[in-house]
Amino acid sequence: MTRISRHPQGGSYMYSEALACCILLLADQSHCFLHPSSSRPSHWPHWSSLLPSSSLSSSEGEDEDWRDFRAKLVMSHRQEGVNKTDTSHWAYESGDAIEVGSLILACPEQDFGRGLRQQYFHKSVVLVIAHDERSFTKGIILNRPTDLVFGDENFCNRDGSPLRDAQPGRRWRCMYGGEVKGLESDDPEQTILHCLTSDAAKEVSSEVLNNVYWTTMAGARLLVTDGHASPDDFLVYCGYAGWSAGQLAGELDRGAWMMLQTSSGLVAEIKRTVDATHPERAGLDTWNMLVEKIGRELEASKSEGRFDDLMLLEWARHNLLLKHKLFAKKSVKEESNAIVERLGDLVESVGPGTMIRSASPSAEDDEQPFLLDDQEFSESCILIIQDDDAITVGVILNIPSAHSVDIEVGVEDVGTSPTTGNQTMSIPQRFGGRFGLKGQQTKPTVWLHNCERLKEAKVGSPLGDDKSFWCCSQNDVSSALATTDVATLQDFICVNGFTVWEKSREEDTVGGLLAEILSRKFDVVPQEWSEDIYLDLVEQNESILTTQNLDSELELAREAWENAGGTSTLYGKEKCKGTEAEALANMARKSWWATFLLEDPSLRFGK
Repeated sequence: MTRISRHPQGGSYMYSEALACCILLLADQSHCFLHPSSSRPSHWPHWSSLLPSSSLSSSEGEDEDWRDFRAKLVMSHRQEGVNKTDTSHWAYESGDAIEVGSLILACPEQDFGRGLRQQYFHKSVVLVIAHDERSFTKGIILNRPTDLVFGDENFCNRDGSPLRDAQPGRRWRCMYGGEVKGLESDDPEQTILHCLTSDAAKEVSSEVLNNVYWTTMAGARLLVTDGHASPDDFLVYCGYAGWSAGQLAGELDRGAWMMLQTSSGLVAEIKRTVDATHPERAGLDTWNMLVEKIGRELEASKSEGRFDDLMLLEWARHNLLLKHKLFAKKSVKEESNAIVERLGDLVESVGPGTMIRSASPSAEDDEQPFLLDDQEFSESCILIIQDDDAITVGVILNIPSAHSVDIEVGVEDVGTSPTTGNQTMSIPQRFGGRFGLKGQQTKPTVWLHNCERLKEAKVGSPLGDDKSFWCCSQNDVSSALATTDVATLQDFICVNGFTVWEKSREEDTVGGLLAEILSRKFDVVPQEWSEDIYLDLVEQNESILTTQNLDSELELAREAWENAGGTSTLYGKEKCKGTEAEALANMARKSWWATFLLEDPSLRFGK
C-alpha cells in the first residue's frame, strides 16, 4: 500500500472504504490516501455509544415564551429590523449575548476578510448548540449544503462490520457543519438537526430552541428504524465550528460576527431553505435572507460579488460539490501505480540545492494549486537548503519584502591592502517563508549566490552535489564586498524566514514535500536552468516592496516563475464562478502580498 499525506497524521472517515478513499482524494488535497486500508480504523464509533444525553428541562416551553416576550420588547424599539408581515419568523441583533439557540452571522466587512483563510466562514450562519463561557462554544454552520448523499451501506460498526439493521435505499443528505471533526477528520462527528416533537424524538435529542432539536446519527437511525421518522426529516451536518473560552467574545468585539436572536420558526425555515439550496451557491441566499431580516441589506449589498464572495464560491466548488468528482478520478490502483513509479526518481532528485516551483494548472483538471490556501506559494520558486529524516527546509526566492538589511563593509584599497574606510550597504530582503528558528523572536536570514566568480573565491559553501547555489554568512558577504574585484551587492540574494515540510513517521506513507510534489502542487526545476533563474532573481534587488511598486514586483516574481517552467496559459480557458481563473488567482496572490507583506489589505483591490 502506498499513500501520501501532506501532514504526518493522514486521515480516515466513518464511511465505507471505497467512498472514504474517494472523499480523501477530493475533499482535502493535503490528505490523499491512494489505497484504502484493508481494515476499518478502530476509532470508528459504535452507533449505540453516540446517543446524546437528554438536556430537556421540565419547563421547555417557558424558555420559548421568554424569548418571544423579549423579542416583542426589542421589536417595539427596532421596527425597522423586523419582518412585520410574519411575527413567527423574527430576528434581531442581540449585541454580545451568546446563548444556546442563538445564530452567529458572519460580517463581510473586515480589514483582513476571509477570502484568503477559512473561506467557509465568509457569510456563514452558525447555530450555537452548546456554550460555556468558561470553556467552549460549539456551533454548526447551517448554510453550507453539499451534494453528497450517504446510504446506510456507507456506515459501519467500530469493528468494521456492516450495520446489522442497514436498509437499502435509505439516504441521508450531508451538510458541511464546520472544519472541526468534519469530512477530512480522523475522528468525524455528525450533528443531525430536526424539528420532530414526538416523545420518541425528544428522548434521543437535545433541544436548541422550542421545536428545534439536534441528535446523533445513531439517534436519527433509531427513529427511522422504529417508524417515528424518515431520513427526509433530518439534515446531517458533518463537523462543527468551535471557539475556546473568550475567543468568540473577542471576535465579536473586533466586528467579525453579529449575534442574532431568532424565533424557532425562523430556524426551522432556514433548515428547509438550506435543504433546497444548490451547493454551488454556498448558502449565500440564506445569509442574505437573515441580513434582510435585521435591516442590513444595504450594507451587505456593498460586498456582493467581490473577492471574498468569489473565493467562497470557489471554496464551495472544491468542498461542497463532490459527487461528480467521485467518478472523474483515476482508480486507486492507477493512482497508486503512478505514484510508485515517480517516487523512486523524486527521492533521489530532491535534496539540498534542488530548486522547485509551484505547479502550473494541470491540463487534466485545470486546478490552481494554491488558490484557496497557502497563497504565498502561488507562482513561487523555492530552493531546498536542508533535508533529513524529519523535515525538509526551503526558502522562497522570488517574493520580496518591505524590509532591507544593512551590512557594514570595510573597503580595501587594492594594491595597498590596508582598509581605507567603512561603509554601510543596504540590500532588499526576500520573504523566505513563515517559519523561523525555535526560541527566536526574529526569523533567521539566509545569504545565497550562484556566481562563478564567488565560487572560485570560495565565498560560502555549496548546497548539494550539483553546487549551483551556495550558502554563506553575513560575514562572508561583508568580506567579499570588501575586495572590490570579487563581489558586488547584486551578486547576493538575502532571504528571511523558512518554509518547512514535516515528513511522515508512518510506515509506507509519503509525507512532506514529496507528497506535495506527487500531488502536483510543485514541480522540480532542472538544474541547468538555475543560472538563468538566478539572473532573474537578482533583478529584484533594486528596491524593497512598497505600495507604489507592488504591481511591478508581482510581475518580476512571475517572470522568474515562468522562466523556471511555470505557465498560466491555461487560466484563461476556465471560469471561476463569475471571473476567469487567472483573474481570481491573481487577485488572491496580490491580496496575500498586500495583507501579509505590506500589512495593508486595502491594496488588494487597488484602493
